[in-house]
Amino acid sequence: MWESLIVIRKDSKIEIPHDQVKLVNDQVVFAFLGWMYVVTTDGGKTWSKWDAENSLSGWQCCDSQLIKNVDIEPNGSGKMVLRLIKQQEKILYTKDYGKSWDN
Repeated sequence: MWESLIVIRKDSKIEIPHDQVKLVNDQVVFAFLGWMYVVTTDGGKTWSKWDAENSLSGWQCCDSQLIKNVDIEPNGSGKMVLRLIKQQEKILYTKDYGKSWDN
């Protein structure tokens, strides 16, 4: 059974950015697009979603390139690099595979 994890509506067609879907191991997979990040730690049975619109204070929807990159280690630690206005970057950190993010 297929489930939509990230839905972003744009006026123009975009290709699926395959480099933004990453396998950490056979149970942990994450993906990011625009301002959304999803992760599974149980081989796809359940998914957690982080949405900048709801989770990032002071941010207003909708920057289709907000999340610049995400790196997650096998132990669950990692970082997310956000591309903010005026070429500034903000880095968020996780210890739970990205189920939650902190400064």
